[in-house]
Amino acid sequence: MHNLKPAFNHFKSLAAKHSLVPTYVEIPCDLETPVTAYLKLAGANPYGALMESVEGGERFGRYSFIQVSSHARFECVGRSVRKFEFGKEILVENTDPFKEMRQYFESLNPATLSALPRFCGGAVGMMGYDMVRHIEKLPLLIAPDLNLPDAVLLFTDECVVFDHWKQTMILIKWNRIPPMGKSDLKKVYRQGYVALSALIKKLRGSTNVYERISRMQNPRQKVKVKSNLSIGKYEEMVRKAKEYIRAGDIIQA
Repeated sequence: MHNLKPAFNHFKSLAAKHSLVPTYVEIPCDLETPVTAYLKLAGANPYGALMESVEGGERFGRYSFIQVSSHARFECVGRSVRKFEFGKEILVENTDPFKEMRQYFESLNPATLSALPRFCGGAVGMMGYDMVRHIEKLPLLIAPDLNLPDAVLLFTDECVVFDHWKQTMILIKWNRIPPMGKSDLKKVYRQGYVALSALIKKLRGSTNVYERISRMQNPRQKVKVKSNLSIGKYEEMVRKAKEYIRAGDIIQA
């Protein structure tokens, strides 16, 4: 495999001070795009992520980020938080999700390497508008009916950073360091090597990404769409929106 970085002695010194230490390799990406790499590495993962960087709304930025896997996941619904970690699920009820997230962030102590981009891991996900209810007191006028979490955060385990300027991919594995005295650092370092080797093998495999795209565009199960509003209710809402626009209260709805 390509040269694994950092060297073991450097990795060992970082592990003495940090609970998360990255290992990485850099390979050419002449024949790969962020989308094809995502489909090969994370296409079958319901919790993967692909993010592009854009400058000024018109130009692509230098980096693209693919989260392949996560070592932990947070899901928030109202004042309930579910934590998925080490194959276990922990439910915390009647709590402040932001407090739970803050405590988890503070429990992590990731090492930084100057050779890696500033954004190369951490928490990736989404927060819905209803998360503001944990900051401000707002009335609940409509009962939630989408059955979706208010927030989902994925804490990166394996990821790929595309460097469009250098035409390379940086494959990164975030290694969790066990408590001192219980850690076999050579084993942890070796596991990082094995994980990155597996990612390279997938990238170089004969995966037909166009077949995957076709399956995604033509799902076997037909999706049934049902409106949650009557025609009369919808038209009434449109009329009210027009009145607000004429009054200058809003500019769109």
